[in-house]
Amino acid sequence: METKKSLILKIALTFLVFYLLIYFAPDRENKKAIVLAKGNTQEQCESISDLGLFKLQPDSKKFIPYTKEMTKVVFKDRAGKEYIGRFKQFDDRISRKRDRYQKPCPIDTCILISYLYEFEEKAVWIEFEELEILLITSLSSSLSRKSFPRKLVTDFCHITLSNTLYGRGGGFNSYVNIPVYGQNNFKDCFRYSSFEKEFDIHGKTFKDVYIQYVDGDNDHELFYNEEFGFIGFRNPENPAMDMVFDRME
Repeated sequence: METKKSLILKIALTFLVFYLLIYFAPDRENKKAIVLAKGNTQEQCESISDLGLFKLQPDSKKFIPYTKEMTKVVFKDRAGKEYIGRFKQFDDRISRKRDRYQKPCPIDTCILISYLYEFEEKAVWIEFEELEILLITSLSSSLSRKSFPRKLVTDFCHITLSNTLYGRGGGFNSYVNIPVYGQNNFKDCFRYSSFEKEFDIHGKTFKDVYIQYVDGDNDHELFYNEEFGFIGFRNPENPAMDMVFDRME
């Protein structure tokens, strides 16, 4: 008797489920519309994730005073001895960057996207063979990760001193990050110790100088301004490595 009741219950439940599926199932056109809508949303999200190309501002480009017509820069130590830095490389390129973190799409939070953008870069490499030093100054645009859709752009000037014996990033390595456009968009990426309206190096006075002193990440002091680029570098532990800019040719 109990088995018969169970069988009847199973049949009734099966019929109910089947009825509900038929009753609530969308017709073929509705199903097609749903699929198309999802596809359109996915395409829209992919379109939103591509933020396009960000070019350096004209005023930012002035922050690298070196031109391809130049062949060398000359520095002097405290004794007046000259050291020649040769222009090794000029870079002008467009790079692509995709954010490594996925974020919800603004129009459908169920879809995750990774923002992609292109940005303009400029870089100049100066090598001092006698000192075994490579000076690199570069410009590039960065977007604030906190709000990609708002496209908050900052142009940075990156300044690096490396030991050429070990390549870039090896040996001693000192660097500076200077925001030259859109400073309010990247308040946590500035990197320099001080900014002086006037600064004296070996008796020469320079204006609007960015300074990076020695710290846990920097073995050399670096001095830079918009007018001449690198204007000095020194190693407090090596008195012979105390240079000041003299001229560009």
